[in-house]
Amino acid sequence: MEPGKVVTDADFTVNVPLGPLALRDADTVIVPAAVEDHGPQQQGRLRPLAEAALAEEPATARLASSCTGSTTEGC
Repeated sequence: MEPGKVVTDADFTVNVPLGPLALRDADTVIVPAAVEDHGPQQQGRLRPLAEAALAEEPATARLASSCTGSTTEGC
């Protein structure tokens, strides 16, 4: 996972100015919502790149997730 831009299917782009190693210094990590209806379901499991990136966060970091769904079913 390299720094750059991540285009979403929700009409916005996420700018990623730093790579996953920046998580080593994170106090808070925010995990955006994701919709997996375009590929095989992971049943609550992270994709390998996301898992590798989150493995860099310190044990003391706070984790927060966001939901952009319009119902609780999408969260």
